[in-house]
Amino acid sequence: MRKPRMNELATMMFACSIFFTLLVAPDLFAEMIADNPESLYVGYIAIVGSQQNLAFISLGVGVIIFSSFFTKNYTLRIMTNIAGITYTTFITASYVFDYPNLVLGLLVVMIIWQIHETYQLIDESEDEKAKKILVNSLKEN
Repeated sequence: MRKPRMNELATMMFACSIFFTLLVAPDLFAEMIADNPESLYVGYIAIVGSQQNLAFISLGVGVIIFSSFFTKNYTLRIMTNIAGITYTTFITASYVFDYPNLVLGLLVVMIIWQIHETYQLIDESEDEKAKKILVNSLKEN
């Protein structure tokens, strides 16, 4: 097991908290839609089908990120980070339209942090490739 990065832990914990929130409040979206029929929750239902689907997507993202802790494969880790960015951005959209508050600011910072960490991971991957090429060229000489 490799040492997880903080952005991976934060994304996994965020996804799991969304999963448990939706698990505990199975009618949350229906109640929000009843209060405001034009809320973004209508869009969530249109995209993911149901609140239960979003709960399972959240659980899936958490499990995928947790599983990535057991690999050092850069491509897999980069794809996992991209999935985390996409997921966090999707959830953040509700805060933009429904209740812009402190959480919106924190989630935007989290998305920027995730993107930054993904670029650092890409740089590490390229550095590793460059080292392998250098080692192979030195072996040939």
